[in-house]
Amino acid sequence: MNLLCGPNIHRGVSSDGETKRAILQRLKAYRAANGPGCLDAVAKAARSPKTITAMVLRDVLLGSAVLEMKDWLKIGRALDRLTEKAAGG
Repeated sequence: MNLLCGPNIHRGVSSDGETKRAILQRLKAYRAANGPGCLDAVAKAARSPKTITAMVLRDVLLGSAVLEMKDWLKIGRALDRLTEKAAGG
C-alpha cells in the first residue's frame, strides 16, 4: 500500500504538487472501483465535515476545487483508512 501520510508522506514524492497528484489518482481509482456513491464514505473517513464533503470531493475529481495541502492530506488519510478497512485491517 502506498501510504501518503505520516512519515511516508514524501517517500518518493518530491513536491506538494506531486503529492496532490498522487492523492488525486488514488481518489479516482477508489471511485472507479467503488462507484460515485463512495464519495460520502471518503468524506466521512476524512473526519473533517466542514471542509471535506462529498461535493468537495466531486469538485476535486472535476478539477474545480482548490484545497490547502492539509485538506489533501486528510483525503489521503481517509483513503488509507478505507482501503485498510476493505483489506480487513
